[in-house]
This record gives sequence, structure tokens and C-alpha cells, in this order.
Amino acid sequence: MKERVRGTDADGTGSAYADGTGSAYASGAGSPAFNLFVYGTLRGGGGRARGKVSGAAGNGNGAGHLSGCEKIADGTIGGTLYNIEGRFPALVYYGADPVHGEVWRCPADLLPSLDAYESTATSLFRRIAVEAETDAGDVLPCWAYAAGPALSRQLTQKNRVTTGSWTPGART
Repeated sequence: MKERVRGTDADGTGSAYADGTGSAYASGAGSPAFNLFVYGTLRGGGGRARGKVSGAAGNGNGAGHLSGCEKIADGTIGGTLYNIEGRFPALVYYGADPVHGEVWRCPADLLPSLDAYESTATSLFRRIAVEAETDAGDVLPCWAYAAGPALSRQLTQKNRVTTGSWTPGART
């Protein structure tokens, strides 16, 4: 078992594990892959069955960015969720409220396009290491996108999502 170093992120300031490997990379045969915890526009949608996404998937949201990924579980992480103008949610990885989402296994070469989609270069979001608990009780290391400094003024009590599950278009 790797030694976990909690609180470091993936923007070049450190590793999620003491050995420097990064937390969310899945081991095993084949091409490098990583686990991704999604809780908002990248979610596959309410009724979509578990399986691979091979094209522009989803229901008009960002799920098409998970092309070539496989949903492996529904799960939760602890944190605080905010609704940003009804357009997308933002996670603050602090607190113990359950944030509901999905865990996907994705090819490693997808990471730069996900970073672009989440606007990490402009600090809208940051990619961080989290541990997601699946509905089956397994704990999986994952990457997730958390609110960056550009969203700080919108992370207010009135925008907080108390249910832990974001709904597109909903206003808080």
C-alpha cells in the first residue's frame, strides 16, 4: 500500500503519494489509465448504464469528453458542492458532506483535454487527488476537478448544494 500524502494536487506542486507516482493511475496490463471521479457536467446522466463511452456521449453535457473511458462505479467523496449559476457545479474538497458522482477509468492521454475542458490553465478548476468510496464499499484513488481560485467569489452559502448531487440548470 502506498503512503498517502493528503492535500496535494496535480498542478505541478506535488504528488498525491510519497513515492511521486500520482494517485489516480490504475495499475495493470495494457496502456496507462487513471480513475476519474466526476460529479457534474462530465457525469454520464441519470439512467445511463455502466459501460464504455465511444463517441460524443451524454445528453448535451460534457460527458462526451469521456470518450474511450469506462464507467466503473457510482461513488461518493467528502466535500462541499456549489452550484455556479445553474451551469455547472464546483467542489471544495473540504468537509464531510457526501458528494455523489461516478468513477470512470480513462486512458492517460485524455488528461490534457480534460484539463482544458475544466480550464485548469485559467484557474477555474484544479485537478486534485481524491479517494472515492464506491457503492460497493471499495475505496478508489481518483483524479477529480475542484474549484480553483477563479471561482472563489461564487463559493457562497446561497450557492451551496446541500443534497450532494448537482442538477443541470437548477438554481440554489
